[in-house]
Amino acid sequence: FGIGGDRTENILWRIQQGELDNVTPKVVVLMIGTNNSFANTPAQIAAATGKIVDQIKTKRPGTRVLLVSMTPRGARTNSQGQQDDGVRTGTTVRETNKLTQKLADGDRVRWLDLTPVFTDADGKPSAALLYDQLHPNTEGYAAWDKAMWPVLDEMLKAAPLTK
Repeated sequence: FGIGGDRTENILWRIQQGELDNVTPKVVVLMIGTNNSFANTPAQIAAATGKIVDQIKTKRPGTRVLLVSMTPRGARTNSQGQQDDGVRTGTTVRETNKLTQKLADGDRVRWLDLTPVFTDADGKPSAALLYDQLHPNTEGYAAWDKAMWPVLDEMLKAAPLTK
């Protein structure tokens, strides 16, 4: 249900309005929060992500969640024309990822850190994989797939959750 520009509150609202009511996924892949990094603290973003995970668990007790880290952020101009040097938002993303990782329990909710995939040797967003210092290009999506598929495949093959 990915929608460009989504913030945590948008996903919460859609779940509360029934977005999960007529589907029964084995796994939900969730990556959210980067669009909150201008206005919210890492603790606020992680707490909202926790609410999303809780809503998924409540609405779909047989569904697992693959919680994916936000991609790193570098200097860029956002869609509203605002300049972002990447320092504050990059720090927010890193700190939020550390907090969000704690939502994983290793079974029902798994964590996948894509930071090593999308950073270069200096720890900066990879220009080769993130065309605008945030969004993956074709090669970036291929690298994401390569990193995610083994975990997702394992989750899809896991024994059903007891409700």
